[in-house]
Amino acid sequence: MTLLEAIGRQTGENAVRLHTPGHSGKRCALPFGLFLDFDLTELPGIGSLYDGFGPIRQSEQKAERLFGTRRTLFSAGGCTLCIQTMLALAVQSGVKQILFSRNLHRSVINTAALLDITPRFMYPENGRITPAVLETALTSNPEAGAVTVTSPDYYGRISDIAGLKKVCKKFSVPLFVDNAHGSHLWCFGIHPTALGADMCADSPHKTLPVLTGGAWLHINNPAFERAKQAEALFGSTSPSFPVLASLEMCVDWLAKEGKQAFVTLAGKTAYLYEFAKKIGFGVFGGGGESDPVRLTLDANPLGYTGTQAAEILAQNGAQAEFADHQAVVMILTPFHRSADLARLKKALMAVRQKKPVYTPEIPFIQAKTALTPRQALLAKNRSVPVKNAVGKIAAQAVCPCPPGIPIVIPGEQISPEAVDAIFEAGIGEVNIICV
Repeated sequence: MTLLEAIGRQTGENAVRLHTPGHSGKRCALPFGLFLDFDLTELPGIGSLYDGFGPIRQSEQKAERLFGTRRTLFSAGGCTLCIQTMLALAVQSGVKQILFSRNLHRSVINTAALLDITPRFMYPENGRITPAVLETALTSNPEAGAVTVTSPDYYGRISDIAGLKKVCKKFSVPLFVDNAHGSHLWCFGIHPTALGADMCADSPHKTLPVLTGGAWLHINNPAFERAKQAEALFGSTSPSFPVLASLEMCVDWLAKEGKQAFVTLAGKTAYLYEFAKKIGFGVFGGGGESDPVRLTLDANPLGYTGTQAAEILAQNGAQAEFADHQAVVMILTPFHRSADLARLKKALMAVRQKKPVYTPEIPFIQAKTALTPRQALLAKNRSVPVKNAVGKIAAQAVCPCPPGIPIVIPGEQISPEAVDAIFEAGIGEVNIICV
């Protein structure tokens, strides 16, 4: 099957799209038609993404006024380019070691390897890094020159960014946030930029009306304002102008109607949570603040894994974003209409009650580190069946996508527990260091 055929089949199924991108395939979200008029190159009247002036810079300034940031950079290379820029700016300021939350995206660890950053890890509690965990980690790692956390996580669980910033200020280190799934939190006043983050990488195409690949890097620390040069280190010299234009259109939409649209959506999400609980679903997460518009349900009380429940939903016309042994994750947007939500309710009712099961959230495996990520990624390696990988040193980030969170990080020794998790993710082979 060709790519066009696969895309045509997916769009032809006419299921309610409860996954990224945030425009949900609705023409009302992006009046671009077929985008051809917008697909241009760096012409004199348009400029270049990395020049720092002209129409693109003016669009970025509109975003700065909206978010209240010192600098906001546009990216057509996804949140990955924003993360690469963010960490490059840290290295340029003299940072060599960074504390990362272990639920980091693989793009973060790959960037750390490219920039020769030594990572140190903090382990989330119920999906969140707490101020207490951060303070302990900074005390134990005095050479750490910055902190990077993922918030919200894939399930919508939000860390206490303001509390984390207080700890970072105490230790005189900057706080960076991978906010890929939380661009819309600006509408609720809980965006990391409003809570003290020094830099924050957003992926608005996940939850807002932006084409796939559109992202923002927000900067609130004057030490990191000279960012275009760092962005140009990694970004394509041929960025997509339809993507960049959609970012500007999204800023305008947020300024005019975004807040009210998401407040209304939060009410609908709360109603769906109550409906799901009445028919037997559990609510995944808890123990702190969560994204008010991400519908994350625990299927175990109904007797299913999240993956099994998601299959039933898909068979009944509702395609979830992600599912695992316990949870089903659905991304709701203001562009879902009443008919879409009614269809989702009907699909949820198709998950019939069975004997409850209990499959608790799998903790992150605390592996032994043998090499830095850079050493491992650049070393000679070979591919082996997963069953033969126990005790070997990983030469790659081993992770299912979604969610893109590594089970094993390059340079870590692969444990029996990691092999089990890799099998569970459906991955058959891994790359290991040749010895």
